[in-house]
Amino acid sequence: MWYLQEFDDETELGTEIHLLRDMTVEFVKRTLQIDDSDFDLPVAVGQNDVPAETIPNFARFMQIPFEAKENHSHEVSFLAEPK
Repeated sequence: MWYLQEFDDETELGTEIHLLRDMTVEFVKRTLQIDDSDFDLPVAVGQNDVPAETIPNFARFMQIPFEAKENHSHEVSFLAEPK
């Protein structure tokens, strides 16, 4: 399943993890403008940085309202189970 992970920029520790229901690898690649044709591994294997301006695109796949916090960074990744 796809998850959006949130990290505190000051401590670099994970603060929250959000399930992204019905997310697809095609959506991730299109939204983050990733061309993985030259990658050794597919996009779903890694953690992908999410720029602040694209967070609303991912938030619509969450079941609860989400608002990005200041001084936090985000990554989207495919995980068997959340960390």
